[in-house]
Amino acid sequence: MLGWTIFLNIASFIYYRGVLETKNNRELQTELESNLPPSPSKEEIEKMYQNEMQDEKQQQIQNIIFRSFYLFLGICLTLGGLSVVVFEKEVNYFGMVIFILGALFSMYSIFRLRRWIYLHKYYKKEATTKKVFGDELNNDND
Repeated sequence: MLGWTIFLNIASFIYYRGVLETKNNRELQTELESNLPPSPSKEEIEKMYQNEMQDEKQQQIQNIIFRSFYLFLGICLTLGGLSVVVFEKEVNYFGMVIFILGALFSMYSIFRLRRWIYLHKYYKKEATTKKVFGDELNNDND
């Protein structure tokens, strides 16, 4: 008998808790629907798109500058290490290490710059052919 009482108390608690949660969820849903901002117009969407494109172009320019700077730094390290190795009369391991590190840094920078340019051209071509944002602007089926 005690087991059934405990079971019924737990079941009623779970049931009423579910009823209260659904009631609270409905109230919350109506409150959220009443506080929704109006949907943006096509002009606002186009303006946001233009701002995003400008930000993306600025980011691309910064990426090219930084990658070019790293390439320049790698070339300078390579030439500095090479000059230490060539112009010293004794074997200079420090110059060799700088030369090898500079060469590796230069090759890595060239690889990253070429890869970034290739991916940028590929995705730019893909985005213009699919007209990703254009389809969103012209879709009035909502």
